Amino acid sequence: MKKTISLLCIFVLAVSLLCACGGKKEPETQPQTKEAVQPTEKQTEEQAKEPLDSSVLVEKVFDDLNLSLAYADDIMVHAMDADGNIEISFKLNSIDCSYVLNGTTGAIVSKNVPPEAVEVPANSPDPFEKAINTAMDSIEGYSGGAENIQASMSEGIIEVNFDWNGQHYTFHYDMNQEKLVD
Repeated sequence: MKKTISLLCIFVLAVSLLCACGGKKEPETQPQTKEAVQPTEKQTEEQAKEPLDSSVLVEKVFDDLNLSLAYADDIMVHAMDADGNIEISFKLNSIDCSYVLNGTTGAIVSKNVPPEAVEVPANSPDPFEKAINTAMDSIEGYSGGAENIQASMSEGIIEVNFDWNGQHYTFHYDMNQEKLVD
């Protein structure tokens, strides 16, 4: 019996040793062809047909205007038309404005923005900057160094979030009243 158990143990050890050490087969690599590296023309066309995210298109409009999004009201991104264009309408200084962009490339097709719509008083700071500064100034002992600063706007209220001194802060700034609100 001892002999059988000894032989069985030697056999198990031998098999384990062979499995662990021997005969490791290298995975076969297939040579990369030009088609594998570069997308095919059909793949590129399909990707090009994907419409850009509406936030990307809105950002392109306000980059073109060289204005902060905070100056606009009633921003609407309309559905893509049969030509692949997307209209973005909004109000600046209570004046109706619009852009038409190619929905897949973001290229500006046309724009309707009267000059008086983009007039911003020379001494008027960016509303986001004003909201962030007001929020930070409201913290006793704040001397700079905030991290992860984020600001977003909805219906005239700018929400400001940031981390400072190991704590997270959230403030709401009313653009019309130009003050922090609860």
